[in-house]
Amino acid sequence: AAEEKKQVASCFAPALHGTRRLSRGDCMTLASTAAFVMLPVAAFLAELALAVFDGSLPQVRGLLLGLLVAPLLTVCLGSMLCTAVKDPGCIEPGDVKYVLKAKEGQRPRPRVHHTVNGVKVDSRWCSTCQIHRPPRAKHCVYCDSCVLRFDHHCPWVSNCVGLHNYRSYICFVSSTFALALYVFAAMLALSVMMAPERPVGGASGLRGMAHTLQRLALAEPGSLLLTGFVGLAAVALGNLLVYHLYLIAVNSTTNERLTKPYGNLEPFNEGCANNCRLFYHTHRVPALPEPDGSPAAQSLKVVADDIV
Repeated sequence: AAEEKKQVASCFAPALHGTRRLSRGDCMTLASTAAFVMLPVAAFLAELALAVFDGSLPQVRGLLLGLLVAPLLTVCLGSMLCTAVKDPGCIEPGDVKYVLKAKEGQRPRPRVHHTVNGVKVDSRWCSTCQIHRPPRAKHCVYCDSCVLRFDHHCPWVSNCVGLHNYRSYICFVSSTFALALYVFAAMLALSVMMAPERPVGGASGLRGMAHTLQRLALAEPGSLLLTGFVGLAAVALGNLLVYHLYLIAVNSTTNERLTKPYGNLEPFNEGCANNCRLFYHTHRVPALPEPDGSPAAQSLKVVADDIV
């Protein structure tokens, strides 16, 4: 067990400044996620090629539709890799900067209270990492590390989403949504173009649409399945993106929404404009409030209240 814990900790030893080393399992997860993204794109490009070769789609139009996928796919895979490789904000175990003592020589207290914008927040002692977790931090059981401004552990990138990689995660979600939406719209238009002609005098309206889908399912079942799959993916990704945009607007996290550590209060909500500014400058925010009223604490309107 000790050896396994040592291997887990070594994965978070910085390979470069602000990055982490990837284990073999992490690489396999990233490869699976990349394949999940690239396979529908490859199927879409194959459908484009078939439509161009059989004359259903002009060559120039097909080339343009295919080329537009490249930048979206590049941003998607690049942001995915950045989210996976970047250190989310893991605190080094035993870091003395994150140990708040009541008095000299005493053991660290299990909980330290602070006041943020009139709301009490806690810095709790983590017995695993031997530190006081700053407000909004959480110990991730998968990564075995305390993460600053913990949002959630993302299985798609095999990494936590926290203070330092939240922006790249949002880029990953938004670019994947844009890619899925583009492929869905292009496949929908392509499927309609490739559908057999409706006979003269045939049904119109909803009945005519149902007949068109039936003919398309018989003539191009692969195209219809791909369109439906990418459409469902776009709906799911769109919902996820809207949810995280809301979290940015109110300066909250997924973990805080689920656990509600402050009840219905939002001590870190400073208005939509300031919250969006903080989203772009999260790396400048001090991680741990100082209990002695230091300038770093005052800049966050945080003053130590008491120690229990």
